[in-house]
Amino acid sequence: MPNSVNLRKRISVLLGRTNYSPIEQLYFSTDTYRGHVREYTLSETEYIIKQSGFEVVNSSTFEHLAQSKLKFPLRELYLGLGSIVNGFRSGLLVIARKPKDWVPVEKDPEKYRMAQMNAVPKGVR
Repeated sequence: MPNSVNLRKRISVLLGRTNYSPIEQLYFSTDTYRGHVREYTLSETEYIIKQSGFEVVNSSTFEHLAQSKLKFPLRELYLGLGSIVNGFRSGLLVIARKPKDWVPVEKDPEKYRMAQMNAVPKGVR
């Protein structure tokens, strides 16, 4: 089975990318999503909001765990790194606005099929 913490995945996560399946697979799923429970990156959260027809007003990361989970001096190091690399912070905050003409997005089996197909590596298709 795949190693969820291999070096490539660790580097991807440090660069702000996800180590989960592409967000399109989850978003365009036409039935109950059967993947693993997952956490999201800031860009994935913005993607979901935009695909749902909302306008992103503001998005950022914030730190809410370090004060209660870490002790000095590790806490200060962690907070310092988070102020340099926003992706290191533990929380995401995205504020969105619903347009006046907003309507719920309809399920689209073709978009789901394309999301599944695009997730397959090019050499395997």
